Amino acid sequence: MRDKKTSIELQQETKLERIQRIYDEGKVKQILTLEKSWEKYARQRLEEGENAFRIIYDNFLVSYIVRVTLNKFENAWKNKRIFRDDFESVFWEKLWCVCQEHSWNDEYYLYEKIKKALECAAYNLIKSKLRTDKRKANHQSIDLVASLEKFDSSFCIEGDVITKLLIKQYCDELEEQLLITYLENPYLSYRKIGRLHGINHPEKVKRILDSAKGKLGKVVA
Repeated sequence: MRDKKTSIELQQETKLERIQRIYDEGKVKQILTLEKSWEKYARQRLEEGENAFRIIYDNFLVSYIVRVTLNKFENAWKNKRIFRDDFESVFWEKLWCVCQEHSWNDEYYLYEKIKKALECAAYNLIKSKLRTDKRKANHQSIDLVASLEKFDSSFCIEGDVITKLLIKQYCDELEEQLLITYLENPYLSYRKIGRLHGINHPEKVKRILDSAKGKLGKVVA
């Protein structure tokens, strides 16, 4: 008789099934390859200390994620005098922390953590810069900072149990499913999120997410 699977084995299966559901075969392969690179980094760190971080720094996929995220925030915020170098500095610092804290048996792959962590690091930098120099902030910027403080920053902690409980308490089942997918995979389009949940129209996905965000915004205000 086959032995019953352990909770860790079941978690690993669920983790793999999630990325296979979301990404194509090529991207899944890249995600798993990055995980192998992290395992190499973790082993080398025992001998070399943090010099082993070069394994992550030189990884093609990591460099690509950093570059794409840098381009996104540079283009959006250079007119507020928040420059590429500002973002790049906090990105690599955040990556260093994420890699240190990562474990092979975590709920999320390193790839998923990196994408989410860079977004959060960027938003924290923006809030800090706009607070420090009021001359950079117009009314739209101030509203954005308030919005980030009330909503986005609540979801920057990986696996935030309290956040998930709030979503379950204040959102209906469909809102909960869509919002969790949206928060765990911030780069997915509304169309892709809809397909994962059997919704054909991205506009409907946006309406449902906006409704859920509105409910939570009132709670954390």
